[in-house]
This record gives sequence, structure tokens and C-alpha cells, in this order.
Amino acid sequence: MNIMKSTLTISALMGLTACGGSNAPLTFDQIAEQGSTIALEIIDLPFTDPSTLPTSGSATYDGFVGVEIENAFGVAGELEITANFAGGGNLSGRVFNVVGENGFAYGGELDLDNSTLDRGADTDFEYTFQMDMTGTLDGEDEDVVVDAMLLGDFTGPGREFIEGAAVGTITTGGIRQDITDGGFVGEVR
Repeated sequence: MNIMKSTLTISALMGLTACGGSNAPLTFDQIAEQGSTIALEIIDLPFTDPSTLPTSGSATYDGFVGVEIENAFGVAGELEITANFAGGGNLSGRVFNVVGENGFAYGGELDLDNSTLDRGADTDFEYTFQMDMTGTLDGEDEDVVVDAMLLGDFTGPGREFIEGAAVGTITTGGIRQDITDGGFVGEVR
């Protein structure tokens, strides 16, 4: 199942296609390219054994999330996630600079919160963490309400990376649509 989970993440990000590169704010293609670069870097790395995660301290990851809506339209954004390992552990963060494949830059940010961290997860079959990805973005003509989750794992022997899937719905103008493919990657600062 490790391969399946990694393949889904990489296919979601690479499926967005890519080219270019510059300073912020990044374009859709730049987000897709940089996300694909991280995804290819970690494809052969093992998931971090959740039982070896520290019980104190924190780590912040910068990365990218990409989703496809109803197999028709891609949206990507930058993400920042902080993992606090103390106690039971929790993760929080934000998704910002959200851009559609048509080049439209959505206003606002999405919250990443309400997380769980499972130190006993079997990464062959289960994700190590999950968190809500929710909020309202300013769309082209109407607000876009996102009700989704990120399901993921730490990757690499020193938990240098995070990766996983994005699932949920997006509602615009009262029309609810499914995220049919989605993934995220990040690397520790």
C-alpha cells in the first residue's frame, strides 16, 4: 500500500502539469512543477515509522497541494503545516496562494486544523495523520466553500517530508462538486 499511497500523491501533483519558475506569488504551473519536484524526490523514500515520532518539539513543512474537481478542473496552492509532537501531537497550518489551472488567483486562505496523529498507524494500510482543510475562498463570481481533508504520512528516516491525499468537496453557487483526485507534499524548513 505504500506504493499506492505515494503513486496517488505524485499522480495528483504531476497531473497538474508544469513549467516556469519565479518569485511569489507562484502561478499554477509553478506550483505544479515545484510540487512534482518534491514528489519525485520522495517517491523511493519509506514512510517514517509513526512509533518513532518524537514526543516533544515541532517541525514546520512548506509545500504544495493540488486537486482535480470532478475530473475536469485543477486547482493548486501553497501550504504550510506545523506538526507539534508534544503530548498526543497535532498539526495545523494553512493553504494560501490558491490558483486555478485557468490562471485565476482565488482570494483568501484555507485553514488546516482539527487534526489527529496516530503513532500506532500501520503505514502500509493507514495514514499517520489527518486534518481538515476548510474555508471560503473568493472565486471569480462567487465564493468557493471548501470542505476537505488532508490524509498523510511523514516520509524519510528523519521525517524530512510529508505527503498524502486530499479528499472532500468544493461548493460554488450552491453546486457541490467532489475532489476526484488530490494530493499534497511538503518538506521541512
